[in-house]
Amino acid sequence: MANAIKEYFGGSCDADFQNHLIGQVIRSFEGATSIKGVGSQEKLVSSLNIAIAILHGIKPRDEIETMLMVQMISVHNLIMQQFSGAMMEGQSIDGVERCVSQATKMLRTFTTQMEALKKYRTGGQQKVTVEHVNVNEGGQAIVGNVGQGGGGSNEKNQG
Repeated sequence: MANAIKEYFGGSCDADFQNHLIGQVIRSFEGATSIKGVGSQEKLVSSLNIAIAILHGIKPRDEIETMLMVQMISVHNLIMQQFSGAMMEGQSIDGVERCVSQATKMLRTFTTQMEALKKYRTGGQQKVTVEHVNVNEGGQAIVGNVGQGGGGSNEKNQG
């Protein structure tokens, strides 16, 4: 089990780190724990299985990615709770608007987290892959880095 947990927690062997993040992500599942920290055993196990499945699917590579993923799971859970609140039977118009407003803010947070993960994984570098290029007779193609000039008029280039 320790090796399986290690795989899901970015290769970290630190049991305290793993337990801390497991506790954080479990608390984000509705009904898994109460305010006193006690919840249904069934819901707790189910929430743990779901969290591990999500982490396994995203495959965090290190502790930083694992922490970000735990945050993303929590934000997603909050978004879904807000949407559920908006759809509650008998919910007032103001209640619906508040829930949707909160969910919308968290959706932006989730998108920002996804962008942060992508940037962290790529080192901020963008990669463009060109799979097919047509160059007609008499045409020219440039392969490599292309930069744009300063935009000013230059008599030497107006030939």
